[in-house]
Amino acid sequence: QWDRLGAGKSYFGEIPTRYLTVRRLLDDIYELANFLRGRFAQDRIILVGHSWGSYLGMLAVRERPDLFRAYVGVGQLTGSARGDTLLARAQETSWWPLLRLGLRAPEYTLGDVLRIPKGLSLYARALQFDVPADTLRTDVTAVQVPVYFVAGRGDETAPSEPAERYLAALRAPKKGFAWFEASAHFPFLEEPERFLEVMRRVAAETAAGR
Repeated sequence: QWDRLGAGKSYFGEIPTRYLTVRRLLDDIYELANFLRGRFAQDRIILVGHSWGSYLGMLAVRERPDLFRAYVGVGQLTGSARGDTLLARAQETSWWPLLRLGLRAPEYTLGDVLRIPKGLSLYARALQFDVPADTLRTDVTAVQVPVYFVAGRGDETAPSEPAERYLAALRAPKKGFAWFEASAHFPFLEEPERFLEVMRRVAAETAAGR
């Protein structure tokens, strides 16, 4: 679980707004990916992006396919990451499952959990889009790694039908789409056993030599 700069355990009150850029977030992803590759002795790792992180995930695998053996988008965004996005809707009650999960996590304090919505609000006000890609379905049309989308049938935060159409049009070496009929925006919390099955399938299908 990576808390991006300004969120959760990475939040502090005096973050200079010049650091709140998409480019900085992508560079942080690559630094973390390289750390994990070394720690687990892996040439490439599987990247999972949830919600607004799925926007970053698609940009990351497009830019640095050398780091990732597959990408899994959960609650996948497909349009513009500006304006009417999850950033502008960050106070929706659908975020409470994550906050409740944080309260049960031993590595999180109550202060860390309370800083999650503060970080979302900070990004809604100050994030700068400084990369040459805004709308995924028109700006990211091909990647060089396998792509899988996990979609909750009841997801009203990031409706899944556009994600299904986006994946159908996307050019990638391998693609997969999994509907979670009993889930909304958090399939990994709402149907954890099935989510684990999907992740194991992704790992098997993208293993070395496959």
